[in-house]
Amino acid sequence: MQALRAATQWAARCLGLEREIGTLEKGRLADLVVVRGNPLDDITALLDPARIELVCKGGVICADRRRRH
Repeated sequence: MQALRAATQWAARCLGLEREIGTLEKGRLADLVVVRGNPLDDITALLDPARIELVCKGGVICADRRRRH
């Protein structure tokens, strides 16, 4: 969890952008990667392209590989 926060929330704070980015909150610009699995249990989930299900850049979906039923 600390590594993910360092790459997001703490990095935004260091850049003085904590009011715009760094956390998922209403009114903030969001980049988001959704992976199959829990990166807190297995950080390699973020490294495997086959496990990437959804990518959003600035709140806009760029890639959607979620399975549709």
